[in-house]
Amino acid sequence: MAVIEAHEESGNFTASYEGPHGFYNHRLSLKNDNTYLYSYHGCSQSNGIERGTYTILNETLGTKNSEGKIRIYTISDNLLISLDKIGHTDTLSLVSTH
Repeated sequence: MAVIEAHEESGNFTASYEGPHGFYNHRLSLKNDNTYLYSYHGCSQSNGIERGTYTILNETLGTKNSEGKIRIYTISDNLLISLDKIGHTDTLSLVSTH
């Protein structure tokens, strides 16, 4: 649970996670004020940025964007693992902490 441990040890915490998105990638950056930035770049110019807030409870990270869309991730070592409504998983790996 590297995210939770780092969050508790540092009042000025930021972590970034990356994972595949089509032929390119997506990145979730968590900021110390409990806001996040999610960016994705895919094929056919499928690009975007999403902002919102996040909370960490036990081994779960929850995000909520400005439109109210919620994503839930399980925290496992240096990974965030998401499961969507139809059973597809999405895994993001820790790439940096500050």
